Amino acid sequence: MVYVIGVSRLIYMRNVGTGVLFGALVVAAMRKYSSVFQSLKRLLTYICATITGNLCIPLKMAFTTLNSDKETTINYLRITESEYNVLRDSAEDKGYFTYLLYTLGIVDRWKQESLKAIKQLEKLTGNTWENPYKPENEHFMLKLTDEERTLIENRIKGGYYTSEAIQARKDQKKREEYEKKRNEIIADCEKEIQKAENRKLIRLAILDAGIPLKNVIYYNHSNELVFNWNDCEAKVTKNQFDEFIKTVDKTKLPENITFKLK
Repeated sequence: MVYVIGVSRLIYMRNVGTGVLFGALVVAAMRKYSSVFQSLKRLLTYICATITGNLCIPLKMAFTTLNSDKETTINYLRITESEYNVLRDSAEDKGYFTYLLYTLGIVDRWKQESLKAIKQLEKLTGNTWENPYKPENEHFMLKLTDEERTLIENRIKGGYYTSEAIQARKDQKKREEYEKKRNEIIADCEKEIQKAENRKLIRLAILDAGIPLKNVIYYNHSNELVFNWNDCEAKVTKNQFDEFIKTVDKTKLPENITFKLK
């Protein structure tokens, strides 16, 4: 005996004897024969819906569908063109997006659609729907708490979601992103300039001390000047190293620089 247990990403069927789920097979068969059986074709609309008709994806993902093209968003969210226009133009954040889904009647319509789908499935299978899940066990439950509703409605009263206010925030965000990127560019360039300046001062100091440049290296990341790092080059003597440390003008070198003779 087989009976329907859900309308979700896949329309699951459970074999009572074995407990095996045949969701993928059911949907594949529905798609194959939907052109013949119009009743199955209509059910394909709800394979991405929960038992209450909500989308069986996280709210964040549903919200980001507004960035898709118009037709894709309308079909995926199962909304009208006018509803799409309101959501696209006004749903600035996930909270207001959820609020609009409720106030535009979309959530209620989803629920009514799911009830019709269940009736249709019951008619097709000859079995009565039995929900094996408790509400708290549902993975994707769209909720709008009283606190969230109050917050949003207060924002509405204060003009937070007017087109002018939304555009002002977009402009402000754009300015902040510009300033952040500009400052990053300046900071990166100043670092490179400082690196070049440090390298110049160090090489001049070594040259003035009469020490071969080829066997002295400056590590910028550790602010360390290392002598005799290359075994293939002529070695800097201990006397040369000590004399350099003693006579070099450290005020012309990077601050807190350290010296090492290998």
